[in-house]
Amino acid sequence: MFFLDPLLTLVAIVSLPLLVVAIRRLTKSIQVTSMEGREHMSRLTSIIEQTLGAIRAVQVFGKEGHEEERFRDASLAYVGAQLRFRVWEQVLNVCTVLVTGLGTAAVLLFASERVISGDLSVGSLYIFISYMGALYDLTNQIMFVYAPFQDAVVGVGRAFQVLDIALISVKRQMLWRHRHSKRLSASGR
Repeated sequence: MFFLDPLLTLVAIVSLPLLVVAIRRLTKSIQVTSMEGREHMSRLTSIIEQTLGAIRAVQVFGKEGHEEERFRDASLAYVGAQLRFRVWEQVLNVCTVLVTGLGTAAVLLFASERVISGDLSVGSLYIFISYMGALYDLTNQIMFVYAPFQDAVVGVGRAFQVLDIALISVKRQMLWRHRHSKRLSASGR
């Protein structure tokens, strides 16, 4: 692209910093809503586990309605968080298409003036637009997997949080056992 027409190449890529700005601004919202969704899913899973683990007690005390309401509230919270995540994901996708569309429009406007003035042939313009289309298609494909990638990053972070909590719990248990084993052996038991 650059060797075909450096000036048109500059016009084509000048819109990409806008995309970087959009990515930077939207990443936080994408990650926050992804984390909210995972927290709501965790709460929902916990409610299911607690209810199924104590199903006889729930039935004996007639708390089915209460548990159903807890489940419904947790489910709706999860669905709401997932919808917010999807909205931010689509906002990013729209921003990507909008920026690449603006770049294409700027190139076509600038290139049409150059074709009319005779500085650029129609064939060169066609080849340039083909190259530019490939570049923008690649950019769009990358951006369409960016939000799911951020969701995966949040998921890995959440997994490490859970593992850290489990590791801390194991360390505390080992320390407790170590301290109590010293006390028991010191008292002669």
